[in-house]
Amino acid sequence: MHVSLKKEPKDIKHILYSYLKYWYLFVLGLLIATASVFLYLRYHAIPIYQADSVLLIKDSNATNRVSEIESASDLGLFKSSRDLVNEMGILKSSALMEQALKRIGIYASYSLEGNLKDVAVYEKNLPIHLDVDSLNPPKPGGHYVLKFTGEKTYELSTENGRFVPYTFGVPIALGEGSVVVNRNPNIPVDAFKNASLNFSFTDIQAASEYYSSKLAVMPTSEKGGSLLKISLQDPLPERAEELLTTLISIYMEEAVIFNNQLALNTIQIIDSRLMQLTEELSDAEKSVEGYKQRNDLTDVNSDAQMYLESATDSNKQLANYENQLDVLNSISAYIIQSGSELKMIPSTLVVEDPSLQNLILKFNNLQLERQQMLQSTPSTNPLVVRMTGEINALKGNILEALNNVKNGLLITQKNIRSNSQRFQSQIRKVPLAERELTQINRQQSTKNDIYTFLLEKREEAALSLNAPVTNSRIIERPKATRKPVRPNKTSMYLGAFILGIFIPFSGIYVRQKLNDTIQSVEDIVHCTATPVLGKVAHNKERVTVVATAERNTPIAEFFRLIRFNLKFATLGRLSKVILVTSGKKGEGKTFFTINLATSLALAGNKVIALGFDLREPQLMKDLKLLNKKGITDYLSQEVLTLNDIIIPVPDVENFDVIGAGTLASNPGELMISDRIQVLIEELKSNYDYVLIDTAPIGKVADAYGLAPYSDVCIFVVRQQFTSKKELQTIEDIHSNKKIKSPFIVLNDVKMVHGETYGYGKTNRIS
Repeated sequence: MHVSLKKEPKDIKHILYSYLKYWYLFVLGLLIATASVFLYLRYHAIPIYQADSVLLIKDSNATNRVSEIESASDLGLFKSSRDLVNEMGILKSSALMEQALKRIGIYASYSLEGNLKDVAVYEKNLPIHLDVDSLNPPKPGGHYVLKFTGEKTYELSTENGRFVPYTFGVPIALGEGSVVVNRNPNIPVDAFKNASLNFSFTDIQAASEYYSSKLAVMPTSEKGGSLLKISLQDPLPERAEELLTTLISIYMEEAVIFNNQLALNTIQIIDSRLMQLTEELSDAEKSVEGYKQRNDLTDVNSDAQMYLESATDSNKQLANYENQLDVLNSISAYIIQSGSELKMIPSTLVVEDPSLQNLILKFNNLQLERQQMLQSTPSTNPLVVRMTGEINALKGNILEALNNVKNGLLITQKNIRSNSQRFQSQIRKVPLAERELTQINRQQSTKNDIYTFLLEKREEAALSLNAPVTNSRIIERPKATRKPVRPNKTSMYLGAFILGIFIPFSGIYVRQKLNDTIQSVEDIVHCTATPVLGKVAHNKERVTVVATAERNTPIAEFFRLIRFNLKFATLGRLSKVILVTSGKKGEGKTFFTINLATSLALAGNKVIALGFDLREPQLMKDLKLLNKKGITDYLSQEVLTLNDIIIPVPDVENFDVIGAGTLASNPGELMISDRIQVLIEELKSNYDYVLIDTAPIGKVADAYGLAPYSDVCIFVVRQQFTSKKELQTIEDIHSNKKIKSPFIVLNDVKMVHGETYGYGKTNRIS
């Protein structure tokens, strides 16, 4: 039966030690990782540099010159929308990049042969440059090796690997095309005499697509603005700078060409329209001249204009008087509707009558004084009554004045209306011919205005051609970084450090998780409530008896500590017979029995060890003693006495041993012999401790047969050997009390760094 135990938190120090004991794996991992990064950076990685520039994209409508774009927009012919996104797309176009590559002349890539890897070099830093025949260019690709033999000669490898001498400046057939290798007088040949220069021809289209993908164009600010940051990465910083400079220059030239082309198109359209308008104006002038001649007309338009202006003035006056009459009617209705109530009368600013204005002003002032007096005086007060009478009298005067003003306005309005009708009659009498002449003049004037407007716009477009201004300005000229931007050495070494730690750590972690064997005392405590008596260190000396008096080793000290723990655990109880067993063979129970017996004997106790593992006896063999008569003989031959089978252990005082004896064919039958009890009782009377080395409890039931005779049972488990599942058997024995006083000893413990044989972590003994 398995007992579920409450898990205790693991010792952090122990967990750390469980990894640190494999320190060599971490050191090896770090060495391999850092060495790999070093070799990669030294012999394989290609350093990448970055050239940066900042470009200001101007607003086409904000230039100082007269823009042809404005001219075209005024005419409704063209609309320009060169916004920031469009300019970014133009700069990143492969077509623009192809022009830059052709202008620089990047028709080949070069590298100098090195001991371990070739080193890329820019053509401008070489004593030569290639001129490619544009009509007969070489095929892209190929691999050629050039060696300098003098100031005027060189050797070039052919397809079969042979070198052929040539002279600089002479056309040669290469790559199914024609090429001229010219000298660069600025670079001396002497520095390259012993060097081999490799080169291959470049596919301009593929190169333009490649560099366009490496070109980064982005706004410098996400909050708006017209600044663009342009970046280009390349293994050669000089090439990146020149290529970016050339690209921006071509971009600015293309912008000027675009604007000029727009101006030329505008001029062409305007010229065409001007020619048409010239003919139309000539026809209109002839029509006016012929019409006047046919109707004998000179300048009768001035009288018609005078009548029209007079009629217009009369209409305005009629509207003004109509407005005044409406205001006066409104005031009269307001006063009449107020009845006996004394209300303020609105001002009549529209009506320019001083007497009426004075009456209304006096009425409102008296009304205001009366209201102020009523706040402190009753309405029956003589003053208030007198003032009320004055106000009512004024109201009647105002109504009379309003009627007088209205009558005057009506008379004036009637006279003006009569004049207006007379002017209208005069206008209607204007000859029909004159009106037709006016229509002809209007058409002539309209065409003349259009003609003048087009002449102005043509002049603006012509001026823009003579003063071309680009739509952008370089804020920061292209400049390459001094150090490579890729690969990032710091990041790579940091990654190597992390990887060098992580891989060994992961391997150890997985190994520990997959390993179901006991690793420490904590594993035992977590799996069973059986008390842990102690642990035994790994035996590095490969000798059986390690707990001798002359030894002061960690393993000997562990046995002394177990001896002390055994006495402490069994304090007040009789514990003369100690049963030693294990779950399976190889866990060290016989080794433990011998050394525990030795440790007890060195403490002055008389000890005897019994080899009760009758199937695979190991006790006598480990002690290097002859396996003469032993337990099997004693149990099967009643004539034998203890003196016949007890053998003293050499060099260890007070330590005797009884071997398994002759190998029996029926050990199971012998284990139920009555003589076992006789044997144990007699030994208990003669010895202080009787240690029984029995067969593993996981295989046979011998240990259960001997359990009734024992006072203490010690289960020996081995580090990294005993499965944790076997602890369930021990837990079942402990919880169900199948054997008296069970204890566990962890054997073959590999000491980790920082751990000693002293009194560190206290073992749980109950």
